[in-house]
Amino acid sequence: MKRNHYVAMAVLLLVGLLLVPSPQFADTNEYARDITTLSRGLKAQMEQAATDELVTAIVRMRGTADLDPIRGQRQLVFSELRDYAAQSQSALVTDLQAMQSSGQVGVIRQFWIDNIVLVQATKDVLGQIAKRSDVSEIFENFTVTLP
Repeated sequence: MKRNHYVAMAVLLLVGLLLVPSPQFADTNEYARDITTLSRGLKAQMEQAATDELVTAIVRMRGTADLDPIRGQRQLVFSELRDYAAQSQSALVTDLQAMQSSGQVGVIRQFWIDNIVLVQATKDVLGQIAKRSDVSEIFENFTVTLP
């Protein structure tokens, strides 16, 4: 029972971290603000990566589902979040899947709770993703540890 409590707390903490914007992901680069915000940590990883090395990043898609009409209706909220994420992530995931065979993209994992996609890709591919109008920000993957 205690283990379930810790698991639930970890999930809530992770969701909270994903839903709350963090100032550490802000960028002063004018280009990045206009198109997509690349976090400083991800930029540093990309600078250190070899040309064909895969870098793990989290891509947050632009826009959010309109949940106001269905607040409090858990199943409808979940369904709307899933549908919205599937629709808004579709073009990006299709493009990434097309690049997997060439080795430029590795793992692609979609998440609906915050409309994000975890991707392993070369720095060139991440640069292409940053130019997309359907992407709001890209940041490095991180690990949350509990005491």
